[in-house]
Formats: sequence, C-alpha cells, structure tokens
Amino acid sequence: MVVSLFSAADGVVEAPEKFMHNWDDAMAEDLQDQLSTWEASLLGRHQYDDWATYWPSYEGADDDAFARKINSVRKYVVTSTPLDPHWEAAEVLGDPKAPLAERVAPLRTADIAGDIMVGGSMTLATSLLREDLVDEVRLLITPYVVGSGHRLFDSVTDKALDLISAKTTPTGSVLVRYRVSAD
Repeated sequence: MVVSLFSAADGVVEAPEKFMHNWDDAMAEDLQDQLSTWEASLLGRHQYDDWATYWPSYEGADDDAFARKINSVRKYVVTSTPLDPHWEAAEVLGDPKAPLAERVAPLRTADIAGDIMVGGSMTLATSLLREDLVDEVRLLITPYVVGSGHRLFDSVTDKALDLISAKTTPTGSVLVRYRVSAD
C-alpha cells in the first residue's frame, strides 16, 4: 500500500492547486515511474466522487498518461455510505460498517502484482497510516507555504519512516520516498 501525495513545504496536502505551481520534467518523470508500477487504487468516498465525475470525461484523456491509468486501473472505494460505483473497474471495498483494517486486509493479501496507490484521499491516507496499513509514503514537496489545511501526519503518532530516496527537482521541489518502518 503506497500513499502518494503532493505536499506544501509546511506539510499541507489539502488542495494542491494552491501550491503546485512549478511543474517540471523531473516531476513528470517521477509520475511516469509511479504509473508504471500502479496496479490498483484505493480511494475514499469524496475522492471517488470527485474523480469519477472528472476523469472519465476529461477531454485530453487519450493523451494524458494519468487519465488513461486512473480510468482503467482497478479502483477500490472505502465508504461508510451506500454507493453504486459507475466508474469503470470500481467497486466498494468490504462492508461499510466494518473497521478499516478488516476492509483493507483482503487487498494486502490479494494477488496484485504492482502498487496499490492511495492518492488524494487525505483522510483515508491518514487513517491507513494510523492503523499501520501503509508500506510506503511518497511525497512531492513543493517550496511553498500554505499556512493552513489538512496535514498528512496531523493525527499520526509514533511512526518511524526509513528514507528510500530523495531527489531535488530543478524548480526546488523534493521527491521523497519513505518506507514505513515495522517498528
């Protein structure tokens, strides 16, 4: 399970359109690398609702690698309210009344060859981290201070992260990958 999010320098991950101003080739290359190992997506309900209305009808979908991937990849939705998923390859994950760990457990043991990505679903990502259900955290940290908003680690405590890699981009952003420590 991989959490992959855009982050401002102050840790805010909410509303990346406020701080993701300097996209560069290194960021695009990193996104392409992530797309190549992405086999399934885990989405919270709000993220599903937003993306299911946007990406299937995105005008440049045929020429956009992310759009092609998100429209075709298997999508598992975590929701506590009824949902009849209409987006291609989408399904509700488990009993909406069951605890998160119980609902996600089948994914962690499923025969999925690549990464299960959690991107954009901040509340879900934080909950997964609190419950020790995340294997890796990937952040694209941009040199911009937002000042307020949801931070990924706001309610996560005692979580050791082991650095896998860090790369500075030409625009001053940092691509960071951490393995979530088993300790």
